[in-house]
Amino acid sequence: MKTTELAEDVVDFLNSFTGWSDLTVGTDPSDFVEAVPALDPVQAVDQQVKSVYVIPLMAEFSREASQGRQQIVKLSKSPTLLIVFQAPLTEPSADGIDVATWNNSKQLLNLREEIDQAIALHAWPIRIKEINSEPAQDIPLKQRWFVSITEIQFETFTCSVT
Repeated sequence: MKTTELAEDVVDFLNSFTGWSDLTVGTDPSDFVEAVPALDPVQAVDQQVKSVYVIPLMAEFSREASQGRQQIVKLSKSPTLLIVFQAPLTEPSADGIDVATWNNSKQLLNLREEIDQAIALHAWPIRIKEINSEPAQDIPLKQRWFVSITEIQFETFTCSVT
């Protein structure tokens, strides 16, 4: 399985998942945000488009050679995906201490946690090795824009050698 195919599977899963508690991910116009595959959504961050981006980050390869002729007999791959969730902080904090009201922040943090949990609990064709969520950020500064990045490392699997 290619890393891009795995990213597409994650996008399809998130957009069809129905277990969201408050804000929703999906392709229906009433959904809060849609998951889409991407390479480098820097323009979307600049233009402040709310979305969930699934980015095929890399595939780490290791190889095993035969004795003697040193032909490659086994190739193993460990894919890694990034899940980037970004959305506007729509309710500025009245006291100016935080970038948004707790209620607004809580909704976005809960959705981020639900996305990570849904991915962690799903039966993927390749098992998940590790999930690392970075703290939410307000980027660009003073723009009241929530950005959260989760790195998902899948376990190593053997590829066919052709």
